[in-house]
Formats: sequence, structure tokens, C-alpha cells
Amino acid sequence: MKINTVKKSILVRFFIGFIGIIYSSYGFCFSLFSPDIKSSIIFYNLSKNKIIYEKNSDIPLIPASLQKLITTATVLDTWGPTKTFSTNIYYQGQFNPTSGIINGDLIIVGGGDPYITSEKMFAICHDLVAMGIKKIEGNILIDNSLFDDDMFSSGRKSINYSQRSYDAPITAFAVNFNTLSLSIYPGPTVGSSPLVKMYPLILNNVVIKNKVKTVSGDRSKLTLERTSLSHGNILEISGTIGVNSKLKKKYCSISDPVMIAQEYSKAFLKNAGIEIVERKSTKTYPQEEKHLLLEYKGDPIFKLITSINQYSNNFMADTISKSLGTLKKDKNISLKDGLSVIEDFLKTKVKMEKEFKIEDGSGLSTGNRLSSKQVLDLLIYMYGRDDIFQEYLLSLAIPQENGSLKKRSYLRKIRAKTGTLTSPVAVANIAGYMWNASGDIIAFAIINNAKKLSSIVDIRDKQDELINSILSSSN
Repeated sequence: MKINTVKKSILVRFFIGFIGIIYSSYGFCFSLFSPDIKSSIIFYNLSKNKIIYEKNSDIPLIPASLQKLITTATVLDTWGPTKTFSTNIYYQGQFNPTSGIINGDLIIVGGGDPYITSEKMFAICHDLVAMGIKKIEGNILIDNSLFDDDMFSSGRKSINYSQRSYDAPITAFAVNFNTLSLSIYPGPTVGSSPLVKMYPLILNNVVIKNKVKTVSGDRSKLTLERTSLSHGNILEISGTIGVNSKLKKKYCSISDPVMIAQEYSKAFLKNAGIEIVERKSTKTYPQEEKHLLLEYKGDPIFKLITSINQYSNNFMADTISKSLGTLKKDKNISLKDGLSVIEDFLKTKVKMEKEFKIEDGSGLSTGNRLSSKQVLDLLIYMYGRDDIFQEYLLSLAIPQENGSLKKRSYLRKIRAKTGTLTSPVAVANIAGYMWNASGDIIAFAIINNAKKLSSIVDIRDKQDELINSILSSSN
């Protein structure tokens, strides 16, 4: 009896000790599995071709911005790292090179470039100046016919509802990701009016209502609301800004992409020194022959996917997803056309066997569904693509250094993409590659969907602990 008791005691102690070792290594991930949190997790050692850890890896959940890993992989696989998108500038009517006058309309034809920023518009307009253009006696027209008129995925709100800068409408030509920006600088004294301006240039048809107050201190609390009208937009900025605060900027999406693109274009052309004398006309698209003035080529794919993955740019991800539809047809491309290319890539090349659901390229839609195993399948496929893996890997964020991982605390031997949603469910995900203590390369995916928004910070902390533990192991 005593011997059996001793044996049982030893076994119990051994079991408790074994559990302690397991818990110290991966045990905190148990807290990621509760009635309020749905989880799908997998870690795979690519160097040794074995699974290190998995839990519910086949359960499909909302991927949020992990969807961008799939979008950028498809783009790299389809076009390679050096492809560019062109924005073409035409004129209709007459151009006199001697006087530098265009007697007719200037037409900007969108080619699906998702990264037409203020700097790019500056370059385009100064290229036109370098070609001798001094004056346009006509209108500035925008041709977005490469894409269809449906500017949102099925899982997103209507164009008039969305004011969030990260939820802007998708068009073939867009300046600054189809957003508007205000700069706010505090007044010289408490109680004085702050200086509020359109940024970077003043746009016609945009009216600013400044309801901000300068207060003591260096903190600010600002709210920007957009009212969309048939003839323009009203931007109302309210709240407080500290007298010792630095310059602040607030952003919102736009409701009329064509009108705002026209206003942006006119503002940058005038800023470059090109005079515009508009004529009264109700036509929106010229029927007569167009003459090409300039083909402006944007950044190559490898730069675009870096902006998408490191900074989680939703507009860029959805625009480039739609551009994949050019493989299907030449004009009036729908998001469905582009998503069909992504789905074909996942089925035929990544060999995803189980069902998945993709409603957009950005991950904004809560209708998207992926499991951690499916994300892992993608990461394994891209790891095996020696011709494009370097660009793919470098597009991912580095903890404490850049992008969405800049404020994450774990070790830097990792490249990853995060995915976060706060409404209508709380989503906190992360996936990518890392190197453990033995130098092995590990691909991983952690997908957590929670009922409570307050859970996100805690979930991220537990994710970091799990990742840190595996980073320090030699499995």
C-alpha cells in the first residue's frame, strides 16, 4: 500500500511538473480559448516540416486584415514584383506647343494605381509643365471606366454612410486614397481660434466649419464630420486642441470620388503654374478622339504590397484586388472579377481544399472566413516561391520598428501582418514568419474573434507571450 502510494505520489508530481512545463511554454494560450473568444491557431516549423502547435486550426473565422496576406500574395504571383500601373493623361481639342495652350478638355484616365498621393500629383503636374503646357481652356475630366460603379464590397456600408478614412470608395483614379485631410494648429493663446486648413491644398466645393477651441496643455480631442451635398462637401471639425500641441491632421473619406478627383487635379495643376479657364459644359465624357499627353507609371508591385501589408492600407488592397479583374476583361471591372482571380489562385496553386469565403481584398468585410490552417497553407506556398518570397517577406511589418507592429513588444526575429476589427465583433489576429533560437523558420497564424471589444488588448498580450515562448524554443 505504501509503495503504491509512493508511486502515485511520484506520478502525480511528475504529471504536475510536466503540465507546468507545457503551461510555461504554451499554457497561456489556453486563455485564448474561452466562451467569449473563438480561436484558430497553428505554428509550423518550415525547416523541419512539422507542426509545433495547433488548436482548432481548421475552424474558419473572420481574418480581418490577414486577408491582405492573400491579396498581396496573389498580386505577386500573378504579376511579379516589378509591374506598374499607369495613369494616362489625354487632351481633346487642340494643343498649341508654341503658346502652351490646350483649347479643349484635359482627361485623366485611371489605370487602377492605388497609390496616387499628393507627391505623385505634384510629379504628374510638373511633368505637364515640363512639356510646355501653360494653360487649359476647357474642363478637367476624370475617366474611371476601368472599374464599374460599385465602389464598396457587399459587406460594407453605403458610400454616404462611411466617413472613415480607412473605408473609402474604390475607383480607378483616386488622389490620396479617396480621402480629405484637414490640418489643425492651436491658436496663440487659450480661448483663441485654432488655424484650420485643407491639407495639402485648398479645394473648391469643400467648405470648412471650424468649431475647435484652443485649451491649456498639449492634448487634443478632435472630431471630423463630413456632410455630403450635391455641389460639394462640408467638413465640420470640432473639439479641443492644447495651446502647446503640435500640428494635428484629421482625415475622412469622400462621397463623390469624381468631383473630388477633379478638384484635387485642378488644385495641383494650378499649384504647378498651369492656368485653367473652365468652360460651361454638362458633358461628363468627351466623345471625340483623345490625344495622349503623358503616361505616368506608378510604383512597382513590391513597393505597393509593402504599403498594404505594413500599414494595412484598405483602399490600396481593395483597389489592387479589383485591378486583378483586368485578367478577365478590359473595362467595367467589378470586385467580383478581381476576387475570382484570388479564389483561383488559392484553389489551383495554394491548393486550399476546404471552403473559404472572400468578400473583399482588404479584410474590412466581416463576411470573410479563413482558418489558421488556410493562412498557413498560403505562407508555406509563398515560402516555396524562391522567385518572389523575398519581396513578400520584406513587405511584412517588424515589431518595434514599423507598420502595425511598431508598438508590439515581442522579439524582432519576426515578420508579420496583423488583423483588427472593433465592430460588430472584436477581432485580433496575427500571422507571418519568425526564426526561433535554433535558427529554424516558422510560419504561424493566430486568429482570435471575441465578443467584447475590451478583450483585444488582453488577446494581443497573450499572443505576444505565445510567440515569445516559441521564439525562444528550439522545436
